[in-house]
Amino acid sequence: MPLYINCDMGEWDAPHLINQDQLIMSHIDMCNIACGGHAGSAQIMAQTIELAIAEDVFVGAHPGYSDRVNFGRSYIDLSDIDLKDTLQSQIDLFLNVIDTFEINPYHIKPHGALYHACNQMEKEMSVLINLMKEQYSYLKLIVFPNSILHQTALKEGLDIMVESFIDRSYTLNLNLASRNMHGSVITSVVQANAQYQNLSNESVITQDGITAQLVSQTACIHGDNPNVLEILESIHS
Repeated sequence: MPLYINCDMGEWDAPHLINQDQLIMSHIDMCNIACGGHAGSAQIMAQTIELAIAEDVFVGAHPGYSDRVNFGRSYIDLSDIDLKDTLQSQIDLFLNVIDTFEINPYHIKPHGALYHACNQMEKEMSVLINLMKEQYSYLKLIVFPNSILHQTALKEGLDIMVESFIDRSYTLNLNLASRNMHGSVITSVVQANAQYQNLSNESVITQDGITAQLVSQTACIHGDNPNVLEILESIHS
């Protein structure tokens, strides 16, 4: 069964990116919009939401560590209070922007190192879960399969979507291979297309060549993948 494709968007003010959001938007189902932490601004959020409305794409908040130098991909050990403030301020900014449009927000997905911290570490997971319960329980939460975030969100009755990745390699234990490892980011159009087809059939081929079961509802491709547009065109063709 084909999966919803989600993509990180509204990040093109980062130095290593160009603005091709308009070209990408017609090929995806959900967009995760940067909220001014690792990238983005209120103006860029508004422009991205307009594109999403035109293509009937679901929109969600994509908060990350406020670390534009490292594009939010380096872990920052924040206190519970500071982490909550970081998440809430970015999500609320996104909600304030979307409130000016005739469209409802759909989901929340943390970005980069914050995503991995929330899925893997007790403190970050607890802060996000509590914030979702207190403020944003009406939104879907994107989770990594079989993570502590996934398990806890289920116990707490939150509305979740389990996520897989089109353009990232998996280890034998079904974690994402570290970005420091060769081949961890899939840029080959053929390989990424094949991975999406496998994921749609609830499986993935790991770096070791083992086929493993992986059940998800949405598959992510990163907006800063150098071949993101070509990969999406190939999937849809």
